[in-house]
Amino acid sequence: MKKNRNYLTTQEFANLFGITKHTLFHYDDIDLFKPACVNEKGYRFYDIHQYDTLDTILDLKDAGMKLSEIKEYLNNRSPENILTVYDNQLNRINKRIDQLKLIRKNVMIVSNGAKTALACKNQIKFEELHDEYLTFSKTSTNTDDFTYTLLLTDAIHHSNYAKIEYITGTRLLKNDIMKGEINGTQACYTKCLSKEKNSVLKEGGTYLSYYHEGSLDTLNKGYKIFCDYIKENNVDVDNYFYEETIIGSWASKDPNKYISKISVRVNKK
Repeated sequence: MKKNRNYLTTQEFANLFGITKHTLFHYDDIDLFKPACVNEKGYRFYDIHQYDTLDTILDLKDAGMKLSEIKEYLNNRSPENILTVYDNQLNRINKRIDQLKLIRKNVMIVSNGAKTALACKNQIKFEELHDEYLTFSKTSTNTDDFTYTLLLTDAIHHSNYAKIEYITGTRLLKNDIMKGEINGTQACYTKCLSKEKNSVLKEGGTYLSYYHEGSLDTLNKGYKIFCDYIKENNVDVDNYFYEETIIGSWASKDPNKYISKISVRVNKK
């Protein structure tokens, strides 16, 4: 084949798009996008007029379209078909944007929670909390790890997994806690990012919170400190205590650095 600058080598053509030449090799192998010609030595060459076609392929791929779908479109392309393709891709993109917004919101919630926990560890404080929607598991008086896992699974099962917060928790009864029975009746819960089917409103307002630093095995000490404060200061609290691990094994190799938040709503006078 004579040297013709209308043609670009595989590497030159790949460089135009910031992709590797192996991507072009793959597209050729699956008959998605083939070179304009191949010389007697087997080297592939591309025509500059193929630019728009490859650009479309890459755009559709970035939008989430499968290579098999792109290939089907290219084999049957028409002005009418491209409109259908773009409409479908816009729907996919919009769904992905919604998913990313939820992920962003979740990351911000977890990040802000961790910052507060680190700043307030081993402190008792009054906090103004907003309304939240929770999905609950069934209640149980068993407190072993296996039962806890079953309860947590049950709570997740009753929620919309795509729209729950990363942090989960346990709700316990005031009567049990104030008597020192932290292993009493409990239910696990997941937090919803918005009101969902099966969700229950956890009313916002003034909450008394304690950020306990230590392994989960030391939580009984944390509850005692918290309850002693409530009794000594005659704080009128609601019927439910909420326990959440804000910093756990995913954030620390040392269990003694875990931070758990214990909170209860303060009743209005």
